[in-house]
Amino acid sequence: MRATGKLLGLVAVALAIGGGALFAEKVEDETLKDARVGDWIELRMVMPPELNMTSSTRQSILEVTKDEVVVEAVGTTAMNGKPLPAQKMPPQRRARFIEKAAQPSEETTSAKANQSREKVLAADGKEYDCLVIESEVGGKKARTFICKELPLGGLVRSELDGKVTLEMIGWGRGPGK
Repeated sequence: MRATGKLLGLVAVALAIGGGALFAEKVEDETLKDARVGDWIELRMVMPPELNMTSSTRQSILEVTKDEVVVEAVGTTAMNGKPLPAQKMPPQRRARFIEKAAQPSEETTSAKANQSREKVLAADGKEYDCLVIESEVGGKKARTFICKELPLGGLVRSELDGKVTLEMIGWGRGPGK
């Protein structure tokens, strides 16, 4: 398995166990490697039909330095087909380098994450080669699909017990550097 897959898997395990893994060195987040101003990704939260509600968030890069990116997020929600006012979150700084988890020991790993690769047809109608991370969250089977070619984390889709809960509905790159 490539280093990217191992890194993302270890990060997923660390998150699943509440950050219990020990951290050793910093490595570049591959989804921010070629980050540029104007890169964006839009994610849609998938709600049960009986809620009659839609919600999405568009994240955009406002600034890029050698160590971090500044990201703005704007969320939109509609209830019963009526849009609510957009929610703009304050810009956040994200490190371009993330902590690489040291080899997890039995003591630090209470959750096991399985990894594989899979071609995934996304909500935007395109197929992506994804790293698939499978784990258990609250007794439910979770699957996360990540594509390093996409900006800002590369999330293509998240599932919980086989139901899509979050999906990428669009993305784009800003003008060249």
